[in-house]
Amino acid sequence: MTNLRLLDAQWNKIEHRLFSQITVNWRGRPLTSHEVVVKTIASTRTRTGLRVDAELDTGDYPIGISIGRDELRALPIHPHAQCGTWNYTIEPTHADAAPVPGRDRERERATAVAMLADPRLTRMTSAELNELTARLAPAQAARAEQRRWHQRGGRRRNAPGAGGRRLLSDAAALLITIVYLRQLCSQRVLSELLGVNPNSIGEIIAETRMLLVEHGHHITPTTGLRFTTAASLSDFLP
Repeated sequence: MTNLRLLDAQWNKIEHRLFSQITVNWRGRPLTSHEVVVKTIASTRTRTGLRVDAELDTGDYPIGISIGRDELRALPIHPHAQCGTWNYTIEPTHADAAPVPGRDRERERATAVAMLADPRLTRMTSAELNELTARLAPAQAARAEQRRWHQRGGRRRNAPGAGGRRLLSDAAALLITIVYLRQLCSQRVLSELLGVNPNSIGEIIAETRMLLVEHGHHITPTTGLRFTTAASLSDFLP
């Protein structure tokens, strides 16, 4: 697979020969559903022989997944001579390079979230944490729907639950925010521990922090305890 920088259209053959024709073909047509989008793309034709096949990918692709440094270094990426940071080729991986299955990642993430609920980190009992989680749940659900409304640009067109799903539940988002506001570690450490993109961690914390303020709940920073790596945080917990 070869990646070509989108803005460098003079090198990007797909940009010229495919996407431009698709754009012309659906010009002025409201793209009101996945079916309309797929059929419009598949109907793209040119006099020089371009034919396009398109189908809807219904796979489940959670958003916000973070790739570890070791995994990234292991990828067979070959930068091009011209603007190698943006233009590169990724060779197929070897058969013996077994990626971490998605379910294993989810189990590891769930285990890490459970560790963060340790009272030594939250300074809250399980009952207190559950009570706060229940109090914030309606506001979190309302905020999530508001966010999706803005992303869609209007009302829902698909069934509830369709589209990309977040890697972390509302309860996990609250727990992560509490640990961060305790100043126990940085967002980078949480990102490494949970395998979630740092930007996603930052957005989750900012949104949940605002809800805590709105509900009058103040998180007091912890003194004398600070973890600079995900490994040190994991070692501290049983």
